[in-house]
Amino acid sequence: FGFDFENKSTKDKKSFKSAVDAFRKASYIKFNSYITNEEAYILEQIRKKFGLKLINEDARMFQEFLNGYSQISGKMLYSADKYDVENADLTIIIGSRITTDNPYLKNKINSSVKRNRADVICMHPIEDSLLMPIANHQIKYEVGTEEGVVGVLLYILAKERVKDKKIQDFIDEFDLGYLASETNISDIDIETIKKLSDKNRNKVLLIGSDVISNKRRVNISKLCALIEKYVDFKIMIIPTSTNTLGVSLICNLDKKADGFGIGYNEMGDFLLSSCGDGDLDIPSLNQQEGTFTSMNKTVVPTNVAIKFEGYCLNDIACKLGIKSKNSIDYTKLLPQSSGFKEIKFDSLECGFDNLGKEKIGYDLDNINMPVVFDVESIEGLPEFNGAVVYMCEPIMQVNYNTYKSKKLNDEPVLKGSKQFSIATNLIHNDTVEIDFGDLVIKRKFIVDEFLKGTIALNPTFDLSFANKSMLSGYRYRQVKIKRAE
Repeated sequence: FGFDFENKSTKDKKSFKSAVDAFRKASYIKFNSYITNEEAYILEQIRKKFGLKLINEDARMFQEFLNGYSQISGKMLYSADKYDVENADLTIIIGSRITTDNPYLKNKINSSVKRNRADVICMHPIEDSLLMPIANHQIKYEVGTEEGVVGVLLYILAKERVKDKKIQDFIDEFDLGYLASETNISDIDIETIKKLSDKNRNKVLLIGSDVISNKRRVNISKLCALIEKYVDFKIMIIPTSTNTLGVSLICNLDKKADGFGIGYNEMGDFLLSSCGDGDLDIPSLNQQEGTFTSMNKTVVPTNVAIKFEGYCLNDIACKLGIKSKNSIDYTKLLPQSSGFKEIKFDSLECGFDNLGKEKIGYDLDNINMPVVFDVESIEGLPEFNGAVVYMCEPIMQVNYNTYKSKKLNDEPVLKGSKQFSIATNLIHNDTVEIDFGDLVIKRKFIVDEFLKGTIALNPTFDLSFANKSMLSGYRYRQVKIKRAE
């Protein structure tokens, strides 16, 4: 991917003073998960000291999902890692367009197919042609019905295995006919899932962002944990951004905030930006030293690739009375109550052993949590009618950082199938307006011969902080589309 992005800056003392003053009067800080663990820790210390709120929708939704899962599983963290995916003989993916959401994880699934002849079931509303070589079965469910999809899995896989009467009574209340009908999961699909689950032993369930961002995410997370508990699946809740897992474990996050706000690579009244378009320049990820928490639940170090001459978050924190010489001094202070360890940054391993196995950072402790069974019945499932678009980046773009790269040339276009073009009365290469209700954007429309169905793909990597915020959350949107005047 594009790595040649950076933010060039010098120490602008006037802007820095304005930033410090802005933090002192702010009621909230809005940020995303393209930050290090140390930055997240500094933001949490600022929150505690000044009583302001931290807003990060990506991490907050993940945090809620993880907390719900923990109430049933009895563990703070999900059970699977990349080695479980590589060694699996059955992988079920729900709610992730894995080829673009996480190419690294897709490669691990590919390894399991080559090594173990693993079976792969991908459950998603949009068929993915790039996944066809490795996925035995692609099951297209209806948009918005992720709770019903997981409910169907729980019913068909766990019903005959559960011995606990309370759980059995709960599952017996499911109306399988209704759930299968509303989700569009056929009897053949059900039989295939059950057959492959009975046949295989090393089973992994991968939960993607469409499930995590569903408004019923907390209840869905508990249904997923029941599948893990009674059907011998290992579960990976796929973090949706670079350090979503780390932020969710470090920060106390709020849903809403009013008043004067700091935007940390997000929209705010005072904007700190690594793109060079804010009130104060801050370093890009490749200009920082610190750690991330990977999807494998591993704390991994990162080093400065390109020098940055300006100010960083730690400089502001020092002026606010939260003093440490370097950001990496906070590495050993990351919360042990969330599974982090008291290890200094300079003591973190970064290399490979004689057999080629990586020895990088350390694994989080998976802390025991109290088990509370308070799972709700499945709600009535929604319908998405009319034109629907799916917020999805192309395979060679990831975010606003890679969009700055000179090595990547993908342009932001709306891609739809021939069927979608007919349904919306659009022609290949039309310039169109997409009306999301609270936002209207222009795109060139491209007919993609590999796409099927009536859902179009819309990228967001090029959007401004303000516009991207409006499109956060559940990635499917009902829209109005017309040719631009």
